[in-house]
Amino acid sequence: MTEELWTAAQQMLRLAISVIVTDLHKKPVCNWQQYTQKLPGNDELKKMFGHPDAAMIAAVCGAGYREGQFLEIIDIDQKHSLDMDLYIVLRTLIDRDCPGLHERLVVGRTPNKGYHLWYYCREVLGNTRLASRPATAAERKNGEFRKVLIETRGTGGIAIAPPSPGYRFIQGGIDLIPEISPQERYLLHRAARSLDQAPDLVPRNPLRQPGFKRRPAGSPLDDYNDRGDVITLLQQHGWTVVRKTALRTYLRRPGQTSNFSSGDYNHALNLFGVFSTSTVFVPGRGYRPAAVFALLQCRGDFKEAARKLRAMGYGAPPGLSLKPL
Repeated sequence: MTEELWTAAQQMLRLAISVIVTDLHKKPVCNWQQYTQKLPGNDELKKMFGHPDAAMIAAVCGAGYREGQFLEIIDIDQKHSLDMDLYIVLRTLIDRDCPGLHERLVVGRTPNKGYHLWYYCREVLGNTRLASRPATAAERKNGEFRKVLIETRGTGGIAIAPPSPGYRFIQGGIDLIPEISPQERYLLHRAARSLDQAPDLVPRNPLRQPGFKRRPAGSPLDDYNDRGDVITLLQQHGWTVVRKTALRTYLRRPGQTSNFSSGDYNHALNLFGVFSTSTVFVPGRGYRPAAVFALLQCRGDFKEAARKLRAMGYGAPPGLSLKPL
């Protein structure tokens, strides 16, 4: 461990930031959970620095030693992005929805061309996945089903801090971390969630999901999943299309006055998902078109939805199947 890292760790303690030591693989060299409740003493820190694997320093997030201010860091993992510069896109979204907020944040760069956004807030939760993408075919062969693009380091999490090898601040510094309001934090998280390409609760194999019931061939619900125009349905219920890409259509919920999206429809997955808590949909859950219809048209009653859809011409007549022989 270098004198530079020791000096930085001492500064973090003076700023009431709980700091620990890790090895080059980001694994803490000590039982660090105790430092979510207290700052390490000087002797404890020296012991960590003296560990044979000591290589980097890390901030313990979520710990509040500054009159109720809790440290949270948004981790942008650029190496997992296939088609966009996540930081540039996220910054654009933040600037559009909350001008001036990004300029107040402390921004760090990571060795793998990722970014850390540092701030304090009076409302912080545990580590939370904000955006991810479906795994590629090659990644699925290795047993992976999603790649995380953006997540938080909050209560119970740690984040490697500069000047650890490969880490540096590109905007502000450890002594300039701002406190942001819960509303500003919500806007940050909402911007990140809008980049999500893999909504939660998307079944890997729907036949293995709890409560799954195989519907008979020709079901109007299945037919609507295949042929239904879910975008038009949402628009009929007050949703507004605000942006389109080749993969997704982004929509704003009824009653929302800003241009920011509240959810999106993934054309490849045939799923609608929201990240707003002000709708009938559960944030983070993926909804098939028939489920969207049932919630909007039938208050969640799928039997009634099936009857209505059959009356609208969806599904095969009794005794027939829509599936080709």
